Amino acid sequence: MSLRGSHESSPLASPRLLVVDDEPAVSRTFKTLERQGIAVEAADTCTRAIELLRTRAFAAAFVDWKLRGEDGLAIIRAANDERIPTRLVVITGYADPDCSAEALRLGAGYLVKPVRMSLVAAITREAAEHGASTKFAEDAIFAGPPHERVAKAILKVVEAPNDVLTIDAWAELTGPARRTMEGWCSAAGVTAHNGLLFARCLRGVLRLSVFGEPFSQSIDSVDRRTRLELVEMAGGDRRSGAVPVTVEDFLEKQRVLGLATILNAVRRLLVDRYPNLR
Repeated sequence: MSLRGSHESSPLASPRLLVVDDEPAVSRTFKTLERQGIAVEAADTCTRAIELLRTRAFAAAFVDWKLRGEDGLAIIRAANDERIPTRLVVITGYADPDCSAEALRLGAGYLVKPVRMSLVAAITREAAEHGASTKFAEDAIFAGPPHERVAKAILKVVEAPNDVLTIDAWAELTGPARRTMEGWCSAAGVTAHNGLLFARCLRGVLRLSVFGEPFSQSIDSVDRRTRLELVEMAGGDRRSGAVPVTVEDFLEKQRVLGLATILNAVRRLLVDRYPNLR
């Protein structure tokens, strides 16, 4: 039987995922998805994982970075070399920029434990429906290099009906766990704290530019110090609270804050959403 033939499956079949982790508790957590109609198989070594990927059809595979001294990325490389049609995701207990960068370079996703099973289920079903090579819907904020992920996460804050006050709330709004969000930000060269401040400022400036809503009205800061920090980050005057009227003026002022890597991605998303924005 050909490799391609061995991976063909009926579109009506239950989505199937592979979890590769040497911690039994992690595999047991993944297996709770069987109650949602997702078939789950587990492996705890690179050799067993590659064998399963070669012989069985999986919509997605979630691979631990470190497996009893083995490099889980070896599984990603082997799957790529053999063009196995499975969506590949690296999971790790460490928010490591080098690991995330290498995983993304290999075309895999990257999540930091604890991984939300709701997100695992969404990724698996999306891959089962659209194929391993198809990028996930933007709302999943999953595909793309770190700076694009952070830019999409920032846009979630910008378009939120209310101000987003904490990193935990940002992660909840966006989808991944807080540590995953922090890992994305770190790989993009920005702290999660500054990324959220930037997003909140951009939201205020956008609402001022588009709707004429005062910047101070868009910010629900619980203390005066944070409010002043946001005004200052927006390029405004700490005394008067006045901020730049245009989004472009605001974006230009952010290069000094180490946000240059995500600015272009943010601009592209804004242009797509608001073609007449200045």
